[in-house]
Amino acid sequence: QLNIEISRSRRLSLPLCVAYIDVDNFKRLNDHYGHGAGDDCLRKLAMRMKETLRPQDVIARVGGDEFVVLFNSPDSDSALAVGKRLVEVTDELNLEYTNSALSASIGIALYKNPPQDVDKVIKYADNSMYRVKHAGKGNVEIVEIDE
Repeated sequence: QLNIEISRSRRLSLPLCVAYIDVDNFKRLNDHYGHGAGDDCLRKLAMRMKETLRPQDVIARVGGDEFVVLFNSPDSDSALAVGKRLVEVTDELNLEYTNSALSASIGIALYKNPPQDVDKVIKYADNSMYRVKHAGKGNVEIVEIDE
């Protein structure tokens, strides 16, 4: 799907926006409640994030507790607002999994002209997410890239 959207973005000169989401402190949840509860938590989180997104946006789990969101035709303000809502949705799971201190660190890359390489598109968002983690977790950073 990302390959298709990169091609469409480049062909029609439309922005492309990708978010990389890491669930903070997920290991703590697994250690305290067990891996079955961790799996249930990830399913709940994925459903809640999907409900938060627009129908045309795409969310995918790309690792243990990591997700990527492909926003369809976004702008910086709306992408940042959605990112903040996704952090809130993650925080709400703490009501069910107390003592886990779950949160989400989200890096968003907004491209005016995205690179053709999928890995490079995701890497900018991933790097942004790591800056959020190093700054204290549970937040969102957006970077605008014009290559």
